Amino acid sequence: MSPEKTESRSAIVFLLMLVLAIVMPQPVMAQCQISGTSVVLPTDNPEMGLWKYCIDVTWNSGSHGLSHLDVVLGLAECTWICDGFCFGVHNPAGSSTSPEEDVLPEMMDGVDPPRGDSESDACVVYYVAEFLCGGDPSVPGVAEPLVKYEPIDGECEPGKLGVGTYCFYTDWPPAQVYVPNSMLIVKAGQTVCFGELTGYLPTCSFPSTTESESWGMLRYRFR
Repeated sequence: MSPEKTESRSAIVFLLMLVLAIVMPQPVMAQCQISGTSVVLPTDNPEMGLWKYCIDVTWNSGSHGLSHLDVVLGLAECTWICDGFCFGVHNPAGSSTSPEEDVLPEMMDGVDPPRGDSESDACVVYYVAEFLCGGDPSVPGVAEPLVKYEPIDGECEPGKLGVGTYCFYTDWPPAQVYVPNSMLIVKAGQTVCFGELTGYLPTCSFPSTTESESWGMLRYRFR
């Protein structure tokens, strides 16, 4: 085949590929929002930890229902956290409700979705929690300590929109979270959404030798 024919065929193939790229529908990036506030309370369960941290979260994942929620602890510089963090959880460790999808415009304008006039108006999803020292392997680039909340299988599933409260316990004392940040992560299908967290989270606390020995045995406390 002559060089002229080869170049002509290559040009035709290129034009066909260009036309197909224009005609075929392109994937649309879903709008995604998440925000939350963490409060710290004196423990209601000393066996779990001295402090109870609860995070109120509002999300709009765009195109898919929530798969799981990550709360980044901001303790990446705490080199002994994997062996020394005292993490307690009383499962179910969280709950959420999802409003009707027709409130999407209001949600996108920053207005919290309605929770219903009574408990019977909302289908409640419950969650289990775990501490992941090395980050969430399903979220690329996130390799620091976090708490992961996954929905428990039941009659209800998390929606594209939702409001929820998620808690954990620890003996580590609170410190105010620095802003801006991206310490909240929602995974929804293949969509990953990052958002800002305000309020308080545990600060890096180095235990005494005695505490280290006991924490090594009781680092994870579940009920």
